[in-house]
Amino acid sequence: MACVLVRGLPQQAFTNQTILPASADWRALLPPVKNQGQCSSSYAFAAVVPLEAALRNRGYNVVLSEQEIVDCSVRFGNEGCNGGSMHTAYQYIQSVGGLSQEARYPYRGALRPCSRPSATERIPVVQYVEVKSQAQMISALSTVGPVAIALHTSCRSFQMYVGGVYYDPDCIGEPDHAAALVGYGNENGQDYYLLRNSWGTSWGLGGYMKISTRTPQIHDLGGYPVINM
Repeated sequence: MACVLVRGLPQQAFTNQTILPASADWRALLPPVKNQGQCSSSYAFAAVVPLEAALRNRGYNVVLSEQEIVDCSVRFGNEGCNGGSMHTAYQYIQSVGGLSQEARYPYRGALRPCSRPSATERIPVVQYVEVKSQAQMISALSTVGPVAIALHTSCRSFQMYVGGVYYDPDCIGEPDHAAALVGYGNENGQDYYLLRNSWGTSWGLGGYMKISTRTPQIHDLGGYPVINM
């Protein structure tokens, strides 16, 4: 998919003549930041974030299992600890009608035989919505919830991030990591997305990053599931 360089929007955007808020932050709905360890399973962690937020917003206080996605979505094209796609993770969840809670199917950080428990959280995923522009991203983050994204992170500046609004125009390349955007805002005149990573709380701002809206690749490589509950 082509890389698209986008420029910062004003703090307010218009969608169907509705003024969207200047900022959004879904962190309060989410469990603590998780750690994928040495397993290349970021796609599973990114896919789970929008689901956990949607369920918690409906009153279901759940922590969902990334390990089930790692183990059981292989038949949809994912490769366990060698990478995968959020979209196919959602296809798996849709096909089986739900996802286990973390307590029932804990994370091991390695590919294991699929052993999906009989009792799972029923999550009817009915649609996967792709986000293909900055306006769509702002609209989704303000009105729907977190958005799973793919981006390039194999550069020292990203990996060593400790604070501020991150922007490195040289950190470009094929997407090699997945994460979730859980909000947006503005700091000292710089528009940013609030990114939730899966590298534990010792990375970044307690596991989060303020990443500039000008960062390449974010806007054409995102999406979120629609659930019917």
